[in-house]
Amino acid sequence: PLDDANIIKLNVLPENKQEKLDIGFGKVNTDLLIPPKFLLGDINEDGNLSILDVTLLQMICTNSLDAKESQKLVADYNADGQIDVNDATALQIYISKNS
Repeated sequence: PLDDANIIKLNVLPENKQEKLDIGFGKVNTDLLIPPKFLLGDINEDGNLSILDVTLLQMICTNSLDAKESQKLVADYNADGQIDVNDATALQIYISKNS
């Protein structure tokens, strides 16, 4: 349920800045910010965890992929504040146990 603690009041930005806000923080309604939904580890943003996500995560770790901010957000799979091989390993273990 929404109450005053869950509502963030925003000033509506000029049209050219509103698009950046929508992309960076989620869908904007004139009175509240709705955070984007994401699945931790879903690097390719298809709604599923798969070996492709592990591969992309490994590419982020080796700087072979110029990751988008949304990909970086879900890449810290073990939530230790770093994107590294430990995230890829943890994600791979999870996928192998739940396939």
